[in-house]
Amino acid sequence: MKGDISLMENGKIVRFGSLYLDGKPSECGDIYDHTSRITLGNTYPGQELLWVERNGKYAALSPLLLGVSWDTLNACGLAMGSSILIDGEEYNCRLPRFGNRPQSHNEWEEFYLGLPKIEARLVQDNTLSWGADICGVYRSARSGAGMSKWRLVAKDCQQTIYAWRPVLEPIVPALASIPKGTLVRVKFVDGSMLIDGVLAGYSDYDLLLDIRGPMPSATNWYKPDRSGLMAVDRAGISEVFPLRFK
Repeated sequence: MKGDISLMENGKIVRFGSLYLDGKPSECGDIYDHTSRITLGNTYPGQELLWVERNGKYAALSPLLLGVSWDTLNACGLAMGSSILIDGEEYNCRLPRFGNRPQSHNEWEEFYLGLPKIEARLVQDNTLSWGADICGVYRSARSGAGMSKWRLVAKDCQQTIYAWRPVLEPIVPALASIPKGTLVRVKFVDGSMLIDGVLAGYSDYDLLLDIRGPMPSATNWYKPDRSGLMAVDRAGISEVFPLRFK
């Protein structure tokens, strides 16, 4: 369950998931011991992680580990990307893309520019975060926005200034793989209210939901159609995923 901490322009700060070392929930921001297996997992009370959510993706607000090499992250499947499960939701966990040149458009600017003052201070921590970009035997790293904040680093470097700040991308089932009659949740690109309903069908332009309960008021993205179903404009949808109840 994600908990919203604060809203900002084009995104928000959310809290969910925890760091696990050798399968045990662990504090984030510590120096890596160079032996433990690293992963992320279900939210553990008191050790929740803070994320910047923008454009449907999440980036860690603060470093999760210090002094961990790119090679170690790659051996754990956390550099170029691998599937992880957090609180029942599947994500691709990878390093941010910082570009193979100082002037490249990069995910540091996408996620961390324009943060509220308190959160911005957490980002400005004098560390360099590993990036996914491969440049021969070197890897990209950044300490902020702008060309002067980018550098190339040996991939086996374990100095404590180098940090792991992962990115999470939700893995959403293809719409064609969800059978009609499935209860689904629809998430919108502008962060507006989620809608739950039974999938009744879809076209190239609209998604049709059978709403069980009061019909939501029409918005820019959805409105009732003549058959009594809710027609949802697919251009406004960021995610559609089945709801599973235990």
